[in-house]
Amino acid sequence: MNLIDKNIDSMNMNPNPTLLTLLILEKSGELYEKQVKSVERLFSTCNYRNEEGFEELHTWTLPTPVTMSAPIAFVLYGKRKGKNNYENKCILPHPMHQELFYGNLCVVKKVGQTPVSITQEEWRRLLENDKEDLKPEMKELKKEDYEPEPNLE
Repeated sequence: MNLIDKNIDSMNMNPNPTLLTLLILEKSGELYEKQVKSVERLFSTCNYRNEEGFEELHTWTLPTPVTMSAPIAFVLYGKRKGKNNYENKCILPHPMHQELFYGNLCVVKKVGQTPVSITQEEWRRLLENDKEDLKPEMKELKKEDYEPEPNLE
């Protein structure tokens, strides 16, 4: 079963339909699920006092499966600026893996524009698939691929 199929299977597994499960990526690198009633005040869900500097940082969109009418997306929220001792140490998928963020981050899963619950397992599968996609392909170099070094004598 691939990532898309697993996402479809787990989409409606929220035991309490009035609550939405999202992920908090703590600055320490820890990951945990948190249930909220809405995504209106995500900054407070991440333990910020106000929404200053809190923004949508990136969206990873999966190909739309044939059985669905809308794409599945994972949306990252957080802050790009902050104090040095508040740097977030979480590992993120490409292309955000080298970006620096501050404080806690939040991941919301969406189908189309509708937020749906996400699990830690889904996030880990996204990270694993990202690692596989980023593996460099080894190719055999031909003699023509080498440029001769200039004679330095």
